[in-house]
Amino acid sequence: MESENKKRSNVQDMVKGALIIAVVFFHSTLFVNPTSYLEFNIVFCLFPYIMGVFFIYSGYNYTVGKRKPIDNIKRRAKQLLIPLLVMIVVDAVLVGGLQLLYNATDWTGIWHSFKKLLLSEGGIAHWNPDLSHLNFELGLSFGVLWYLYALFIISVIFYLIVDKVIIKRSRFIPIVVMLVTLSFVIGQFVSPILPYAIQSYPLMLAMMLTGAYLSQKKVLDRPIESKKSIVLTVVQTVVAEGVIVGIGLLCYYCFGASNVGAFAGGALNSVIKGFDAFVVYIMAILGTFFAHNVMRLLGKVKIFSVFFGFIGKRVAIVYVTHPIFLSYIHTIIFGKDFSVLGGFQPYAYTGITLILFIGSSLLVGFLSRKNAKGTKEVNNEN
Repeated sequence: MESENKKRSNVQDMVKGALIIAVVFFHSTLFVNPTSYLEFNIVFCLFPYIMGVFFIYSGYNYTVGKRKPIDNIKRRAKQLLIPLLVMIVVDAVLVGGLQLLYNATDWTGIWHSFKKLLLSEGGIAHWNPDLSHLNFELGLSFGVLWYLYALFIISVIFYLIVDKVIIKRSRFIPIVVMLVTLSFVIGQFVSPILPYAIQSYPLMLAMMLTGAYLSQKKVLDRPIESKKSIVLTVVQTVVAEGVIVGIGLLCYYCFGASNVGAFAGGALNSVIKGFDAFVVYIMAILGTFFAHNVMRLLGKVKIFSVFFGFIGKRVAIVYVTHPIFLSYIHTIIFGKDFSVLGGFQPYAYTGITLILFIGSSLLVGFLSRKNAKGTKEVNNEN
């Protein structure tokens, strides 16, 4: 049982590692073209389900009865709210300080970046505040933090109801349908992007509950051992990804909606609006199935297992720090020039970010082990 849990954990780490690399790449494209998320890109069509998979996994890793709801909520607060506050300060010092040092912004720009954080993307869309001096790099560093507070808010509701919801299919299905439909109604008839992404909270909760329900059935942990099971899994996985790409292409060519299901910043697509809630939910399930099974198969190859697993085990740190790396790469290495490498530049930004992150992680790990060894030796001498 222990080996199965370790294997499952490593597969999830591999998936998270691959998906966070995709997040870094997506954010790298913004440095070259800040409006790239509005444009069609076949690469984005391949993995629009990134955020949805993280919500599914969050629910899938829930264990019924392991802790009381209040204990889970307290634990979640430490996991999410403390890093949120810490990263606001770190981003302000490291990214804001760099921009001031290079005369890329002024104190008004710093304030406008903070204003964006306080109001959120949805707040900006509805209240139209003056952000004329907004600094892009600092705004991006603050912007990615939406996931921390949104996940905490949804987790509070999730822990209070999950045990009662997933116990019966007759209860689970109506509640999930109601939640996704609620996001559809808000997104379609109010707005696809509201302050703090509140239009998507029901959808986020639905994905987490779905993950918890699938966990009870061990859907992602079924053995892939015989040739027949391998072939069947490969076929199902290809079909799942085919449906995802098909939906993306259909929405683009029929409705002019690009990057559907991407859930960027928690917003629904501005073209298909509330209907994107259904797309996000479907893609989250199919995307989880696809990515998980791909990594179960790739996990048999050591280099993939080690590389993606290494990144995935540190996915939270990569998520909150990668905009800092990108800012320094963009400012110091490329001198804020978008045209140095042309279309290859986002790939370069992504690769350098990974190299710097892996290098710094190995260095920190080495120094920590060395310090622990030195402390142990001192204690032994005493």
